[in-house]
Amino acid sequence: MVTNSRKKTCPSTVRSLNSPQLIIVIKTSNSITIELPDHSVLEVFYVNDKWRIDDEWWRNTPISRMYYLCVLRDGHKTTIFKDLVTNDWYKQHG
Repeated sequence: MVTNSRKKTCPSTVRSLNSPQLIIVIKTSNSITIELPDHSVLEVFYVNDKWRIDDEWWRNTPISRMYYLCVLRDGHKTTIFKDLVTNDWYKQHG
């Protein structure tokens, strides 16, 4: 059992879960690689699925994204998306 520290919780300790991570996607005629912020590189073996989400079109900044479920060369799967409003690429955690 965890003892109660009697400390008050603070809203400043609240953080977003599953926040996307800005990445660089490099596409050539025969390969796709993902460069992470720590400069590590993931090689995409193939894209297993893709889908598009368009939402909140009534707001100043609508959501328009193209998602890709990628199978990496090592067999792991990861989801990346391109923000079609900003043209930035992100890796979705989770």
